[in-house]
Amino acid sequence: MQLPPAPSLPVEHLAGAFRHTTNSYKFFWLLALLDHVQHGGGPTVPMRTLLAQMVAQAWHPVHYYRLSFGTQDRLADLTRKVQVRTALPVQSGCMDVRATTLALLQNGGSELSGDLRTLLRFVPYRFLRPWFAPELRGEPDYCVDPEIERLADERFQSEAPPLYRFTERGGEACVEIQPRWHGYLRRHLAIVEGFALWGLVQHLQRNNPNVPGLSDKLFAPEARSLSPARKVWDGVLRTSGGILCLYSGRPLAPGGYALDHFVPWSFVAHDLLWNLIPVAPEANSAKSDALPDLALYGERFAAAQHLVFSTVYASGKWKPLEDHALLFNADLPSVAAMSSAAFRERLLDGLAPLVQIAANMGFQRGWRYDP
Repeated sequence: MQLPPAPSLPVEHLAGAFRHTTNSYKFFWLLALLDHVQHGGGPTVPMRTLLAQMVAQAWHPVHYYRLSFGTQDRLADLTRKVQVRTALPVQSGCMDVRATTLALLQNGGSELSGDLRTLLRFVPYRFLRPWFAPELRGEPDYCVDPEIERLADERFQSEAPPLYRFTERGGEACVEIQPRWHGYLRRHLAIVEGFALWGLVQHLQRNNPNVPGLSDKLFAPEARSLSPARKVWDGVLRTSGGILCLYSGRPLAPGGYALDHFVPWSFVAHDLLWNLIPVAPEANSAKSDALPDLALYGERFAAAQHLVFSTVYASGKWKPLEDHALLFNADLPSVAAMSSAAFRERLLDGLAPLVQIAANMGFQRGWRYDP
């Protein structure tokens, strides 16, 4: 991606802020600045406000989707500590997470508050390093941050100004966004945000090489409709005379069930038919985002999937089955020609690596229903 040029600004330095990035801090720092600008914030913003926004933006990737940020990433670690300290629900919205983190930062005596503030001693300074690369070359590490602060203030109104400088307001540490940069960010907000998110996805891909749907796992999950899949399963239940709940063994009838993502939605981030199964609502609630025991439930799940595939295929309305064709990497007639045993084996072969990857990420493995 390319950032829009600006005759009066060194845009190449902003583009270079993510070079040689080994942690997520810089991506979330820029996204926090953009959130401030997007919501009408002025040039000066407290650094603790930006840090709270960084935690809020990392919340769902860390907790809900359980993405790895890398072994040395302190933002992910601090995000986990905030959840442990506050018992804030994983499903909490961005505003609640931000407000809770701000409250922790105001409690300057807590260990967690100190950990959070430690992050602020590095990220805001190192983000500006590309603006002063020649001057910082060869400088010992302990001199870099004070020199960045001095140069940012000295060149704030120059022909090639930095993105911001460091200041105080009411005794609180702040950054002041340079006026021309503030206008640039307002004009090109969507493009700069896309640039940051694109870089973040590339960074996360390196740490989560086998995880599907990474670009969909940067934000809180949106409301989704399972109506198309429910319509398909209602038809199957009517045609077959009903089936038994995969987990509880209770008989299910059209409309009297919940649709379960066999491999949790927070891992696969999709509603494809081959991963959906009708179950008793109480069993669905108990399972939450756990991984079912494949030894106990795998064959029964695969048999139910063969039932839905063969029933819909026989109806001649094949469109809902396109998900299966993609999973099997075969055309629909070829899938339909498989024996029930071959179908089940092929489906379970596709599920097994997904379950293993999800387990490696921390999803509970081997879940069994215990009424």
